[in-house]
Amino acid sequence: MEAFLLTWNSKKTYWFEDQLIQWDQTFAKSGKLNKRGDWSCGVTTKSIRSGARVFLIKLGSEPRGIVASGYAISEPYKDRHWLQEGKQAWYVDVKWDVALDPREAIFELEKLKKKVSDHYNWCPQASGQSIDDNIAARLEKEWNHFVRKVTKGRQVPPSSPEQIKQSYEEGTRKFLTLEQIERNRCARNACIRHYGLTCQVCGFNFAKVYGEIGEGFIHVHHVRPLCKSSKPRKVDPIRDLIPVCPNCHEMLHQSKQAMRVEKLRQIVEQNKSKRSARGKKKP
Repeated sequence: MEAFLLTWNSKKTYWFEDQLIQWDQTFAKSGKLNKRGDWSCGVTTKSIRSGARVFLIKLGSEPRGIVASGYAISEPYKDRHWLQEGKQAWYVDVKWDVALDPREAIFELEKLKKKVSDHYNWCPQASGQSIDDNIAARLEKEWNHFVRKVTKGRQVPPSSPEQIKQSYEEGTRKFLTLEQIERNRCARNACIRHYGLTCQVCGFNFAKVYGEIGEGFIHVHHVRPLCKSSKPRKVDPIRDLIPVCPNCHEMLHQSKQAMRVEKLRQIVEQNKSKRSARGKKKP
């Protein structure tokens, strides 16, 4: 079976870490994962075929190494670049079967070199690099062994009341049970690919102002708040989501009834015009 190495630069797409953590929790509970999503496979990669085995390696920040695996369920196709406005990139749809917490459970780079191959380039410049059949076979074997080891390591007996009390003896903190409404990162990414990383209300772009540390950062607003629905619902990433900066995002939710994006944009433009007019009146 053909195999390919997909890359994830955690410094540029740091938000994907949250998605992996959620998937890891699902995988830990059931021992299996069936999540679908798209992934960049480089600007020139066209050789991936549906059914090919894919491994996702985390690069950028430490720790670095394999964090997920799956199967391609499409051939490469072009779409809007996930980070750079006005450019396109190649993508492949993936059905992920394993995802691990990138902060802890990761098949690290040094282990890959030692147990799989120290000649293969595990840190390619572009995503979608082919893996030689012999190396892919060893990688599959070692990856499966590593995943079983990690999964088994989680099966620990629950803490006794005495241990829990000892662990949380500070006493000044209150532990609350919260209901979290799950967001779909694939929908978020699709929204960003369509609209870009510029706030659709005020026009602020983090990369243009803050440089490298601002690359890839933006909030994504639900036009119809998720909290209004008692059950999960389908989300159209272009019609139902829109990128906004944190300030505008907060303003959109200042009232009980979330403000329309068009209305807030109008307010921003009106105040810009007022400030400009006052500036012209000064001697």
